[in-house]
Amino acid sequence: GHPVQQAEQTVGAAAASVESAALLDIAPGAPVLLFKRRSFTGTEEPGTPIEYAISTYRSDRYQVSMRLALG
Repeated sequence: GHPVQQAEQTVGAAAASVESAALLDIAPGAPVLLFKRRSFTGTEEPGTPIEYAISTYRSDRYQVSMRLALG
């Protein structure tokens, strides 16, 4: 009952931890993409936080696409 109205997300390069490497079936230290996201309900700033997520993706099997709306 609390829809996401806005989110902030960053993507960065990182080295796979031992735990992440085992889960992703890659070598520890292999390059991965690390996503960090905070989601909010409400359109007013800063909104009410409802989610915080950290996700790790294999860099050899994932592609990032973005659409930018300017103005």
